Amino acid sequence: MPLLRLAPLALLAAAVSSAGDPPKKVEPKFKLGKDTTVISAPLTADGYLDYETALNDRLRGKITPATNAVVGLLKALGPKPERAELHPDFWKALGIPVPPEEGDYLVPHSKFFTGVEDVQAFHDRETQLRANPWKATDEPKFAEWLAVNEKPLAVAMEASKRKDYFHPYISRPKDGSPGTLLGALLPIPQKVREFASAFSVRAMLRCGEKKFDDAWADILTIHRLGRLVARGGSGIELLVGVALGAVAHNSEKAFLEVAKRDAKTALKCQADLLALPKWPTYADKLALGERFTALDALQSIRRGGAGEIVGGLPKMTPEEQEKAMAMLDWERMFRLNTEWYDRFVAVARTPTRAERRTAGAEVGRELEKLVARNREVGEFPNWVQQANEAKVRTAVSDKIAIVFLALMAPNIDKLMDAADRAEQLSRNGVLAFALAAHVADHGKYPAKLADLAPKYVAKLPDDVFGAKPLVYKPTEKGYLLYSVGANGLDDGGQSFNDDPKGDDLAVRMPRK
Repeated sequence: MPLLRLAPLALLAAAVSSAGDPPKKVEPKFKLGKDTTVISAPLTADGYLDYETALNDRLRGKITPATNAVVGLLKALGPKPERAELHPDFWKALGIPVPPEEGDYLVPHSKFFTGVEDVQAFHDRETQLRANPWKATDEPKFAEWLAVNEKPLAVAMEASKRKDYFHPYISRPKDGSPGTLLGALLPIPQKVREFASAFSVRAMLRCGEKKFDDAWADILTIHRLGRLVARGGSGIELLVGVALGAVAHNSEKAFLEVAKRDAKTALKCQADLLALPKWPTYADKLALGERFTALDALQSIRRGGAGEIVGGLPKMTPEEQEKAMAMLDWERMFRLNTEWYDRFVAVARTPTRAERRTAGAEVGRELEKLVARNREVGEFPNWVQQANEAKVRTAVSDKIAIVFLALMAPNIDKLMDAADRAEQLSRNGVLAFALAAHVADHGKYPAKLADLAPKYVAKLPDDVFGAKPLVYKPTEKGYLLYSVGANGLDDGGQSFNDDPKGDDLAVRMPRK
């Protein structure tokens, strides 16, 4: 299934105009400004801001089809990544023609592995093949699937080396009626998950065949795809990118265990990791993509009415609804939304994790109090009849804006934890290859991490989650290296998949 931003909050009304009417100057439905609507153009024919076009223009910037990884990935996916045709505006935004219907495109699981009776067992087996070296004779069907996809995987690998990522947000129905950014589909991130799975399975096949250079190329490709997708405009793309980074890191640990690289080669792998683009910040998502999505959803209430998200409204004719919506204080409502997103962004840009957590908790408490006070307003009065009363107008405007804000407020903690987890896994990987280089040179792992600097790593990184040194415990045959994870507690190196479960982010050699 394609990724969907969220279900629309309100039914949107189509703007119908006669082809014979002379062109008219478009008047906005509400006052525009940097501190309210943030942008003042472009406007749609019915007087609403076209946040979709504005967002796509900003995300695209100077990116060209030749540098855009999305364009490269579509060469491996074809014109229907999720089997359905994409809106013509999607291809227009990318600046490319629709790919041909037939081609050497990715053959997904669902099309190749037909007749699977036990779906869960199938996925469990695939998970095992992603985690451990194997040979074609172990699983000939999976080996055949990889062979069938050799060309699209090669194309995807080349696409991952492109420096840019621009995925258009297109929500408009083909009938020309307006859409909302909440309804924009994200087909490419979903398909990149399938590429990552294939590259991970193939990396372990290549490890089983002792083709370690080829295996490392596959793992690096997953890393690059994760970093690229994470640069998209939404929090969802950041989360998908982080998930891909975790897939790459798990393959990386299996590679480290079996490849037994010499010191020079281990440090070359480390250099490859250090050369990857930095993870984007979630503050950038809040500042642009998530903010525009929220503003666009708010104006959809003006367009279609608030009855979809709040109760207590009297039944109205279309004329009464338009009159009622026009009487609300939209400048006030947009300003409230914009001010809160400014605060969300400020929290996300706070320098340290500890400061971000403190600032985020404070903002969360304030928002909860605001919502609680708003509930005391009670049911909506019949504000069609009382529209001239400023107090009623303000109270109703605030209630709609606050209910909306509570629904749309980003989960800052979730985004923060995901971004920090991705950064910590990256640090773990760099240290793991430093340890591999050390044991290759000395025949044993160091007694302490400090012994790695500066020969094997320029500087020892701290634990993102604790602002303390990472925990390192050498063992008779290997080591345990870990971060305390998002909960900040030392779970003894136990991770989510361990028994008992923990929250630590660990590298253990040899693996369990």
